[in-house]
Formats: sequence, structure tokens, C-alpha cells
Amino acid sequence: MIPHLSGPYAALSLLAVAAALLWSRDDCSAGSVRFTQSSGEVERYDLVEVTLAVERPSAANPFTDVAVEGTFAREGGQPVKLDGFCDSQDGSVFHIRFMPTQAGAHRYSVTYRHGAFEAKHEGAFTVRDGKRRGLVRVDPKHPWHFLWEGTGEHYFWNGTTTYWLLGPEQAWAPGRRAGFFEKSEKTSELFRGFVCFTRSNHSPSKEVFR
Repeated sequence: MIPHLSGPYAALSLLAVAAALLWSRDDCSAGSVRFTQSSGEVERYDLVEVTLAVERPSAANPFTDVAVEGTFAREGGQPVKLDGFCDSQDGSVFHIRFMPTQAGAHRYSVTYRHGAFEAKHEGAFTVRDGKRRGLVRVDPKHPWHFLWEGTGEHYFWNGTTTYWLLGPEQAWAPGRRAGFFEKSEKTSELFRGFVCFTRSNHSPSKEVFR
């Protein structure tokens, strides 16, 4: 006959049961991990995605207890290390994404790690030149302007809060508007290059970018 527990003994028993259930849930006994690559060939500045499908996920909190790490590199180039992310509440789906900036053959490795359990996958893909604009970079010839890295086209910033580029000390606060454009000559040059007024599909005024 099991004796009846009450008071502090009952509380201790409940804690022990909860700890046992948690341990059994997070025992790192996940099944196999299946890795799927989105494509074997992509354009520059496109995304390569590796999806991890975990059979019988066992992590109590897959968003913090599981690590998905990857290393991507162009042949002969410097490797880039990335972290993946969980895309399901039960920890059965993870993703890791890479955007190549150079054409050529690439290789990668992705590792799924949960406690003592580890699964690793290696793969390859080819990157070809395309017409994607790519990343926005500072124009080396005109540091107060931006350009698209993939095509070399100028990037024209069209927004109403561009002033934050100058830093919080230049905030558009009440009582400071009159002196905002008088801070420095560089401030004037910055806004001459970035402030863009457009209506409908009309092109920016040339007066703004002279």
C-alpha cells in the first residue's frame, strides 16, 4: 500500500515527478535529421537554404537547447560562419540560409547539435552571375551616396526619416528644426544626395541630385 503524502512531502514528490518528465523530454534522443538543399545552382545575391527535418524531436525548448551551425565558402575563398534557426514549435524543422556574393563553386557544412547528439551534413552548389542588384553599399567614389553592389547602380534613399543617419544627437526635435540644416556643410551634402521627392512613378528631380 502506498502511504498518503501531505504537506512538504507532497510538494517534493510533485517536483520529483516534474523533473523526471522534463529529463525524459530533453534526453537528446532525437531520431535522424534529414537535410534538404533548396537548389544546386543559384545567382549571385540569391539565397541557398538548407532545411533540417528532425524525426522525433526531444528538445524541451528547441529555440534555445538546439544549435544549428553552418560554414559556407567559395572554393579558394574565406569561409563564412552562420547560425540556423528553428521554424516549428516542436523543434522538427530548422533552416539555415546563405546569400553568395561571388560566382563560382561553393561548398558548405551544416551541423545540428542537441546535447550529446550531433548530425552533420556537407554539400555543394554553383553560383552564376545574374542581374540581381544585391547589397546596398557606400559608393567609394562618393562616400555620401549609396550604390547597389551587384549592378553598380546608384541607390536613391526615398524616406522621411533619413535624418537619423546623422545620429541621435541630430534628432529632429521640436525647437531644433530651424538650425538642423545649419549644423555643417556635410549635412547639406548628405540631404542633397539622399532626400528624394517622388510623385506617382515620376523620376526624382535632377535638382535634388546635382
